[in-house]
Amino acid sequence: MCDCLPSNLRAITVPSSWVNQSGRVAHPDAPAGGGGSGNFRSSSTTGIKQDGEMLPDPQAPSTRQVDPGLVQLAGETEAAKANRQPGPTIAADSADEVVHGIVTLKLKADQSAVSGITGALTSFDNINNGGQINIHSDETGNVDGVTNGLAWTIEIVTQYGSGDPQADAAYGRGTTKPDKDAGNVTLGFHESCHRADLLNYFRTEAIPVLDIDFKSKKIPTATANASRTAYMNAWTSYFNKIRKFSVANTDEATGSDPPLSKFKATP
Repeated sequence: MCDCLPSNLRAITVPSSWVNQSGRVAHPDAPAGGGGSGNFRSSSTTGIKQDGEMLPDPQAPSTRQVDPGLVQLAGETEAAKANRQPGPTIAADSADEVVHGIVTLKLKADQSAVSGITGALTSFDNINNGGQINIHSDETGNVDGVTNGLAWTIEIVTQYGSGDPQADAAYGRGTTKPDKDAGNVTLGFHESCHRADLLNYFRTEAIPVLDIDFKSKKIPTATANASRTAYMNAWTSYFNKIRKFSVANTDEATGSDPPLSKFKATP
């Protein structure tokens, strides 16, 4: 009577030593045999270490087949790892620094896991200390006195949302060739460049001046009020200018690979 199966599918008896833990038949001395699962750790060439190296062990047979270009790339990668600098962070609030007589600078400690922020953001708050500009007039309606009590506290802070200060910078500073050569490639370094932008600006950029020279000429109160409004608008422009400058100087730095504008345009 025919069993209706091809000869190669007929039942055979296999010694138990030839059946591995997965129930598959394998020679006891084969990688898949010997009672083990037989799964290789990696599909890479035999001899390559499994801890991130790009090249096989120098003694491995596979070394004879390595592309010279890969050897160069691996060398550059290892050199970059060795040269990599830690991302600068601010661990505690700095002491107050007064510039231009009426501007107080303060670096705040870094903040982490801030909701609503993707990556990281370095910004500042310009806080009016509550001082006012008072204009005094005589009986003729001309200015006879001005007191300017206006002063500012500038709080600079770096906030990390999903970003890690030790991760790679994605654009701008941290991606230029000089930065890479120096090992300054982290997000923390990028944000430190924004902090440097802000500090340098507030330290060196001339502040607005209230122009009400009532001592050398008569100035109507209405004219003085207009000058006060122009003065406060000048402060608004002063603060806006630094924000644009820092984007240009750090996010769009010359030689960035990529700059922020191209990074955003990437699909």
